[in-house]
Amino acid sequence: MHKWFIVLGCALTVISCNRATAAVTYSDDFSTGLNPLVWTTEKTAASYTIDATHGDVRMSSPANAGLSYRAARVYFTPKVLGDFDMQVDFHDANLALVNHAPVAANQIALHAQIGGQHFATTRDIATVEGNNYHVYLNPPGATYGVIPTTDLAGTLHVIRTGDVYSGWFNSTKIYQGTFSGAPSTLWFSLENNQSNDGISIVYDNFSITADQINGLPPVAVPLPAGLWSGLLGAGTIAVVRRRRVK
Repeated sequence: MHKWFIVLGCALTVISCNRATAAVTYSDDFSTGLNPLVWTTEKTAASYTIDATHGDVRMSSPANAGLSYRAARVYFTPKVLGDFDMQVDFHDANLALVNHAPVAANQIALHAQIGGQHFATTRDIATVEGNNYHVYLNPPGATYGVIPTTDLAGTLHVIRTGDVYSGWFNSTKIYQGTFSGAPSTLWFSLENNQSNDGISIVYDNFSITADQINGLPPVAVPLPAGLWSGLLGAGTIAVVRRRRVK
């Protein structure tokens, strides 16, 4: 069922939708930054930067900030229920692994937390797997479907169909597994994993299509010019509500 509230004769047509049954898509090109109604950020170390003032999301960490695990994260805060397809583009990946512990990685990832299960579609450079993409699961704290790559740009996907979650890099399925329940948290990140390197990434064009997304802000849509002319000429202001349909 949907509820639509359309205000005619104002600067914008405002549409508020109760997405209780129909699939919905939310897309964000970050052209106006990170909307605080949709996104929150976290930095586990003050040395990280998250900059959303250039029409994308740029994350970076300087070199010599500490040989440890550190991360910058951007969380999608609306609640996602049912099947979903989530993706985000990245480019200019600077993940060179130079100054690090014996087992280490520099990485970017698109994450879903499913109860106690962490699922992450990951692009990294690691001491063990080398230059690759894979799915990371914790537990057991292991990588799956490791595929070598030198790509510095691409698209990370996490898809849920029923209880099957799958991770994709561009159009390639990396791994899938069965995990019961909806995700409690969704996010994308830049991570130094036991490295002391300066690393960076640019994220753009986030999109998620789901059976249900709760907590999205109302959508503002400009009125067509022809409709404006008719309304302003008549001096008309109208409020239209489409009633609940069972």
